[in-house]
Amino acid sequence: MSLDKDEEARLINEVKQGNASSFEPLVEEYQNQIYHLILRQLGNEHEALDLCQDVFLKAFKKIELFRGDSRFNTWMYRIAINECRSRFRSKKNKPHISNLDSIKDEGPDSTANTIETKEKAEVVRDTLNKLPDDYSIPLILFHLQGKAHKEVAEILGLPIGTVKTRIHRGHKLLVEKLKSTTNFPFFLEKKA
Repeated sequence: MSLDKDEEARLINEVKQGNASSFEPLVEEYQNQIYHLILRQLGNEHEALDLCQDVFLKAFKKIELFRGDSRFNTWMYRIAINECRSRFRSKKNKPHISNLDSIKDEGPDSTANTIETKEKAEVVRDTLNKLPDDYSIPLILFHLQGKAHKEVAEILGLPIGTVKTRIHRGHKLLVEKLKSTTNFPFFLEKKA
């Protein structure tokens, strides 16, 4: 299911007018994106599911605040990131980024290449977990979620220049840390 802009706007207006059932297609449209963003932050499937539900409940309750200045999914991402940050503050711990590239275990017949790829992904994930939020979150949104600079800026409420700088510096910092802590002078060739 992929909602076009007009259909999405119609559904949002219906929800604002009290038709709660019109929120369901919006949930169906964005639940996977929001869940995976939260999962990458929390690293725990159960917690991610709980927080994802909280995010959609909050969006439903506060839909009147959505003005349409940005896309609805951008607004949802902002809510999800704020909820993740709130959860981290309450737990006083750093987010754990997981499922870096959705590599699946192929079982005992795994090839050496798959094992090496898993090891590399784990190293990158662990290193990314150690970066400050100012760098890790823009990197996740840009590299892992495939968001454009402008969309990352809207989600984080930052100027686009700041986002570009944070992605560039975060990428550079990540590569430096990878080079200094591993024997993998590898990948992450995508330029910000």
